[in-house]
Amino acid sequence: CLSSWFLFYLTPLLKLGATKILDSKDVGPPSKCDRAKSCYDSVHALWVEEVERTRQVNATKRTKHAEALAKCGDDAKKIAKLGSFTPAPPNLAVVLLHAFGKWKIVWAISLYVLSSLLQF
Repeated sequence: CLSSWFLFYLTPLLKLGATKILDSKDVGPPSKCDRAKSCYDSVHALWVEEVERTRQVNATKRTKHAEALAKCGDDAKKIAKLGSFTPAPPNLAVVLLHAFGKWKIVWAISLYVLSSLLQF
């Protein structure tokens, strides 16, 4: 556990990088779960679900807004108070949170903040 925090497993790679320019054979391929294809597939599937969910929510809200406008009749004050319907956009943050998990995102932000603090 401690070695993964301090990245001791990278020491041989860093030594090799100090002596020569690294190429793809030296680094090796990324793990299957870290490849772009698997990340894209999971995010895309969740994005399609989020767009459909948002479309359904907007349709429901649009219907309720139309019903509220119909109840107002010709009363300009009530119509102005209701305003026009603005649909909600799909939420990319929710999709990414579900695709990668809360703790991976928290861990990535923590490492980013730590690296920023260590640069001073």
